Amino acid sequence: RSESCRARKMRAHLIRMSQYHRWAGLRTFDAVAALPAPEAAAGLPFHSVQGTLFHLVLADALWLGRIAGAGAVPEVVPLSLEEAASLWQAERPEIWTEKAPGLDAMREMHDALCTAWDGLLDASTEESLAAPFRYRNTRGDALEKVLGPVLAHVFNHGTHHRGQVSAALTAAGLPYPVLDLLYFMDAVA
Repeated sequence: RSESCRARKMRAHLIRMSQYHRWAGLRTFDAVAALPAPEAAAGLPFHSVQGTLFHLVLADALWLGRIAGAGAVPEVVPLSLEEAASLWQAERPEIWTEKAPGLDAMREMHDALCTAWDGLLDASTEESLAAPFRYRNTRGDALEKVLGPVLAHVFNHGTHHRGQVSAALTAAGLPYPVLDLLYFMDAVA
């Protein structure tokens, strides 16, 4: 019985984190719109704010495709699976900025991917969240992971990179959005 309770709590937590992921992402895209040159080098691991946001959107798309077993990125992303995977293998971080679509397009991609996350979680069960799935990483290695922790990773990954973008906005002297989970919970209460 306690195992079932934990699984229900895990599902509820992941649904909440998916909602937060959308909310925080959209607030980040809104804040970045004030940046005069989001493609400019910003000392970030993915070169620029634009490159970092593209990494975030593309990682979401890759995980969604892996979980769906599609062997492809969702159609909302304008790259093939091979093109997307090649970005992770590239030696130059500038490639992320060079391949990134505009901010408006990425905002729409983020929103569409979040709708897909919501659908996946709506259809999930305690059993499906505890079940393993197989996929290939960007190097082509065959791996197996449990769905629930992977979803937690996806939403946490977004938090990490939104923090980098907030730091870049601060360095540029621009306001950054307050993205704390507690603010989200107050906003949707």
